[in-house]
Amino acid sequence: AERNGGADLMPTPEIHAKLSASASHSWLNCPQYIKVQELFPESTSSYAEAGRLAHAIAEYKARSYFLEPVGKRGYNARLKKFAAEPDYDPAMEEATELYLETLKEQAMTFSAPPFVALEARVDYSEYAPDGFGTADCIMIGGGRIVICDYKNGAGVPVEAERNSQMMLYALAALKKYSRKYKIKRVSMSIFQPRRENVSTWTITATELRKWAKTVL
Repeated sequence: AERNGGADLMPTPEIHAKLSASASHSWLNCPQYIKVQELFPESTSSYAEAGRLAHAIAEYKARSYFLEPVGKRGYNARLKKFAAEPDYDPAMEEATELYLETLKEQAMTFSAPPFVALEARVDYSEYAPDGFGTADCIMIGGGRIVICDYKNGAGVPVEAERNSQMMLYALAALKKYSRKYKIKRVSMSIFQPRRENVSTWTITATELRKWAKTVL
């Protein structure tokens, strides 16, 4: 099973690739994007910190269900510790619960229990120099791989169709797991529980690799 320090309350500090997947729409369409970004120091915000905490809660709930079951007492104790964090918002409880329920529904679309990886490091440097990222959840089974992304914000809905961030993660996941699994179809799902938005797009692995060669 993929792991990211299950005993930690918060994920390790984020390290971003210059050609990050989240900014791929910008650097794919603007060759000068990286040079412009270097003019501005990297900063954080209360929104970013809240997002990291929400991701940590979402990961813990998914890990407890799919990979490392814990007793009710231990589970509730951990959630109380999350709730004591300064960036905690009660809305995170419902949002992460909806995320977990959606992951359960995704798992049920497989004919047998799928392989599940959480907070999986994915490397797409074959296509973008030093490119890497972290996929929130990956499920594999029956010739299909599902890449899941949890977005905590309540802003505009984000669609999975031709979403370059998701396509980069999917490419990297194909490279990482295709030696062990025969993958023909790729599904990319974006979950925005605070917007009640779930967007999923499925293409063939061949189509995804064609995009990598002709566009990326």
